[in-house]
Amino acid sequence: MADKSVVGCWACGKLDHESQDCVFKRCFVCSEQGHESALCQMRRQQCRRCQKQGHRDEACPAVEYSVALSLESDLYFCRCVNCGEEGHLNCGAVPSVSSHYQQQHHQQQQHQQQHQQQQHHQQHQQQQHHQRAWPNAWPKQALLTAQGVAFQREMAPLRPGFQQPVPSWEGHSNGSGCGGFGNGHPSAFQPG
Repeated sequence: MADKSVVGCWACGKLDHESQDCVFKRCFVCSEQGHESALCQMRRQQCRRCQKQGHRDEACPAVEYSVALSLESDLYFCRCVNCGEEGHLNCGAVPSVSSHYQQQHHQQQQHQQQHQQQQHHQQHQQQQHHQRAWPNAWPKQALLTAQGVAFQREMAPLRPGFQQPVPSWEGHSNGSGCGGFGNGHPSAFQPG
């Protein structure tokens, strides 16, 4: 008995063919017979009522749900299939597309958001680089502040007993011939 394996069709239950060859196989997107959901042409259709893909406006399941709910006389004692509370039947979204499509759509949205963030980051870095370019992109106030600090340093009174160094090209009056900064000895900076 274990030597015999019976293969049949899961779609129609007949034993003379396998399910991939069945003419009665049903699509999980449009519920029509003759093709599988991967080959369904309705998968690309978008409903204008519920904004979901997988069906046309005239076959929108949201309409069927609302018609069925309007026929219900007393919804107060009905429980929701999602949250279990009384007073409504389904607080979730109307199912319309397969989870595989929803996953692909979600990945596409994430990719687009990442692309937009990268573009924004690149633009921001370009703006910062342009602002760092000197001196044209410096704000006026920062330039004036930098000039003011330099001016204050130049005009600040010297401490008593401090002699400002003399540049080497001007020479020095101590007769050493080594110039203003000399060889680094304190004797090069004698008051004179």
